[in-house]
Amino acid sequence: LARCYEESNHVDAATELYQLAGDDLGLARQALCRNDIDAATSIAESGDAAVVHHVAKHLEDAGEAQQAMALFIRGGMLDDAMRLATQHGFHSEIAEVVLNSGDSERIVDCAVWLEGCGQLAEAALLYAENGNRSKVLDLCLRMDDGGISGVGQELKELFSSIVDDIDDVTTLTDAEVSTYARRFITWDEGERAFDFLCRSRNQYATFFASFGSLCSDRGDHRLASKLFAKAGDKI
Repeated sequence: LARCYEESNHVDAATELYQLAGDDLGLARQALCRNDIDAATSIAESGDAAVVHHVAKHLEDAGEAQQAMALFIRGGMLDDAMRLATQHGFHSEIAEVVLNSGDSERIVDCAVWLEGCGQLAEAALLYAENGNRSKVLDLCLRMDDGGISGVGQELKELFSSIVDDIDDVTTLTDAEVSTYARRFITWDEGERAFDFLCRSRNQYATFFASFGSLCSDRGDHRLASKLFAKAGDKI
C-alpha cells in the first residue's frame, strides 16, 4: 500500500506507512521527494547499506559530490568515495573524512590509494594516523618542494618529530643525513636542519659548507653564516 501511495505521489501517506513498517529506504525516498536532504541523510546515517547507497547516489546525481562522498565513506563504500574523489579532485577532503572515521582498515586503504594517485602529503598523514612512521618519512622525502600545500605545517611538524625521535643520529649514513637536512631547508625549517646536522657524525668542514651554500642560494643568509662558521670550526 505504501508503494502505491509513493507511486501516486502521495508523499505524506506513504511516509506514514513506511514509518509504521520501519522501512528506512522508503522513508529516505520520501524525504528526497520532499527535497529534505537533511532528513534523508539522517535516515541514511542510521540505516543499512541500501539506504546509504540510495541517498548518496541521489546526492551525486544532484551535483552534491562532496556530500555524497562523505556518505559513501560513512557507509563503508570506499570505492565509490574514491571514484568521486578522483573525478572531482577531493583528495584532501577524502583524507580528512577517512581520518575522522577512525576506521584503521579504511585509513590504510585510502592511504595506499592516495599514494598511488600521487597525493603524497595526504597519504603521509593517513599513514601517520596508522602508526607507519617509516612510510611517513619515505613520503616526505619523495615530495617535491611544492608538495605540501594544504597540510603543510602539520606535515612539517610530523616529519620533524619523526627525525627528532631517531635515537642515534650518528648511525645514519652521510646520504641519509644529507637528505633529511635538505628536506628541512627546502621546507624553510633551516634551524632544525642546523640542529640536526650538529647531532650527526658528519662533523667535517665540507659538509657544513655545502649546506651553507644551499642556504645562501635560497636567501637565508643568517643560517648560511652559521653553517659557514661551523665549517670554519672544523678546518
